[in-house]
Amino acid sequence: MPDYVVRPKSTDEVSRIVRLAYENEIPVTARGAGTGLAGGAVPVKGGIVLDMSGMNRILEIDINNIQVQVEPGVIQDALNEALKPYGFFFPPNPAVQPCVLSGV
Repeated sequence: MPDYVVRPKSTDEVSRIVRLAYENEIPVTARGAGTGLAGGAVPVKGGIVLDMSGMNRILEIDINNIQVQVEPGVIQDALNEALKPYGFFFPPNPAVQPCVLSGV
C-alpha cells in the first residue's frame, strides 16, 4: 500500500513532488490511467503513488511525422477518437479491450 497518493495537474507539480520525495528519500511509483490489471503501478515499499490520471490532455497530433504528444493520463479510447479523423489509431492494448474488462 502507498503511504500517499498524490494527483498532480501539471509538470511543475510533478517536478516539485519528485524533488520533495528525493530530498526525503521517499520512493515514488508513477501511475498513468488504466485498468491496473497488470499491477505495474503497485508500490513495493510504500511511499508515494503519483497518480497522473488528471494530466490527460492530448498536446499535439503531428500526422506528417506520425507522432502524438500526450500527457501520461491520456487513455487509449480518447487518443483513438482524436486520431480517427486522420485515419489513424493507436494499436490495441489487450488490458483495455471489452472482453478483458467484462470477464468474457
